[in-house]
Amino acid sequence: MGLCYVEPTVEVVMPDMPPVIYGKMTSDVAEELVVKHLVEHSLLDSHIFDRPAIDIVKH
Repeated sequence: MGLCYVEPTVEVVMPDMPPVIYGKMTSDVAEELVVKHLVEHSLLDSHIFDRPAIDIVKH
């Protein structure tokens, strides 16, 4: 993936939201990610390191 400098990483894919790869995960950041992204449906901008080109994979 080329993101080993920000490991551990987490990819989150949810309906009606862009797929996002978050990096530099810690237990505190993971908790914040669950609240912001999964519950509130907003992006945790401070830890976004990539947005996969999922549309390329589908074609």
